[in-house]
Amino acid sequence: MGHPGDKAEVVSWVLKKPMLEHRKAIDDSIQRALLALPLLLAGDMEKAMVKIHTSKLPRPKPPKPPKIDVTPTEPGTQG
Repeated sequence: MGHPGDKAEVVSWVLKKPMLEHRKAIDDSIQRALLALPLLLAGDMEKAMVKIHTSKLPRPKPPKPPKIDVTPTEPGTQG
């Protein structure tokens, strides 16, 4: 999770307790891996990888606009 900026500080950076935002990212990664486990065990590697590497929920699709009937009408009729 990042780099301290100085090569000499890498060991202490890696071994220190992660910041809250990094801890949340780690926990989220673990949860995604647990959700993907049944897919992995079933041999569905592609779906498992999507589950592991997708951190955001998919955006809901917008509702479809209502269909408008554009059938031409006969002259002199209503409709």
